[in-house]
Amino acid sequence: MNIILPVVVVSPLRQRLIDEIEMRRFCRETERNDIRDVGRFATFLSRSPDTATAEDGRRLQVEQSDQGVPVPTMNSIVSALRFFFLHTLRHCFATHLLEDGIDVRIIQARLGHAKLHTTAHYTKVATRTMRNVTGPLHKLTMVTTEGRAPGG
Repeated sequence: MNIILPVVVVSPLRQRLIDEIEMRRFCRETERNDIRDVGRFATFLSRSPDTATAEDGRRLQVEQSDQGVPVPTMNSIVSALRFFFLHTLRHCFATHLLEDGIDVRIIQARLGHAKLHTTAHYTKVATRTMRNVTGPLHKLTMVTTEGRAPGG
């Protein structure tokens, strides 16, 4: 008997959240709860959570309080959202800067990293940057090709 499993499409932002959680080796329960809570926030917003404002977060808390959500549960949700905004979106921001050609030392300064090695973590995910790198052999080939006369 074959079992057909549904294919779940994961957005790049959700995948980034999952990667950040796994990198920090959070327990499975924390991972599940954080992903659930950020998902609930997105449902509350009716849009991607990366577009949220501080006012949106406040409105969520007011609504949950009005619904009688226990304080420990609200604290867990706020903790998940704090993690999401501080780590996941910050990581996306740094990766986009790097892929847009911003020098890694400028990114280091923007993020407030004391050590370059901390910022270098973002170079592992900047795939567009890696694809656009021209190696020395390729440059040599380009010079040789450009120097030829037409038809020769």
